[in-house]
Amino acid sequence: MKKEPAPSYNPGPVITISREMGCPAKPIAESLAGLLNKGRKREPLWKCVSNELLEESAQKLKVDPKYIKHIFTYDDRNMLDEILAATKKEFRYKSDRAIKKTIGQVIQTLGEKGHYIIIGRGGVAHAKHISNSLHIRLVAPFDWRVRKLMKYRGITEKEARDKVIKGDQNREQFLKYYLGDACLSSYFDLIFNSASFSIKDIARMIFEAYQIKPPLD
Repeated sequence: MKKEPAPSYNPGPVITISREMGCPAKPIAESLAGLLNKGRKREPLWKCVSNELLEESAQKLKVDPKYIKHIFTYDDRNMLDEILAATKKEFRYKSDRAIKKTIGQVIQTLGEKGHYIIIGRGGVAHAKHISNSLHIRLVAPFDWRVRKLMKYRGITEKEARDKVIKGDQNREQFLKYYLGDACLSSYFDLIFNSASFSIKDIARMIFEAYQIKPPLD
């Protein structure tokens, strides 16, 4: 009897959302998940993940999440910090390189499992190999993002400006760690100006793009 070929595995679907500092990625992702799950009659439902990646990465590394949290705020330890951290005895030391590698593995696993909206953390770098994927980038004018941070964090204009500048630099370095010096915008399917549209409007447009781009779900 002729043996039937094993069914091919099709990873995904997955959506990643990258953003400049101050753009509303999480509320857009949550609104998008609501649209994707509306009327969906089968499991799994779409889920948003961001900070959850911290817990899962820490578990995989067998360390307390607080010892790898600096990576999730896009802050690299300098050489002195690395040396001091390695000498501590109260936890299993992990280098920033090992942490970033593990984050990538966690994101890739979720992306291939499918039905996740991955917020930040270089998600596009670890899911770009998945054909069943959609990659979004959120941008906005500098001053607009400064005003948003001032409003939502209750900080001064100078504090907000410093955070936006540093945040943008750290996020770009984080992406380049995985993607190299290639033009970052070329990795994204859609780039939205957060200052031009509401959260719901952007979520709706991503949802419509999801319906159009093959071979998503």
